[in-house]
Amino acid sequence: MISLSRGEGFGAEVQRRILMGTHVLSSGYYEDIYLQAQKVRRLICEAYKKLFGLFDILISPVSPDNHATALKKNDEHDPLQYFQDFYTVPPSLAGLPCLSMPMGKDEETGLPFALQLIGNHFQEDQLVNTANSLEQHFKTKKGEQ
Repeated sequence: MISLSRGEGFGAEVQRRILMGTHVLSSGYYEDIYLQAQKVRRLICEAYKKLFGLFDILISPVSPDNHATALKKNDEHDPLQYFQDFYTVPPSLAGLPCLSMPMGKDEETGLPFALQLIGNHFQEDQLVNTANSLEQHFKTKKGEQ
């Protein structure tokens, strides 16, 4: 049942990431990789704690590529695609609530692009309210043009 759900329930990219995580957690790599990753995770958490001492919500791109849009369904695997969700990883490592919201469509491809909102721990309501306000603001602006 597990192999069927992992094989049929997840796409190729998710399967690759599960295998990589399993490999990293194997006994031979525990100290070299896992413990170092935990130290980096702690540093990320501390950096966010400082930021949330100054700001209520953080806004960032979803992708480091300013022109990155959603991937087309069934695109061939491109190793560079690993970096397209690069900015979504740190909030997840810190256990922070975050969401991605569409902000328009690429004129050439018609595919959507997005920005990411990051909230502090236990501030999901503030995060959703901010996303709703931004959505209403941009709908209004789009209607005025």
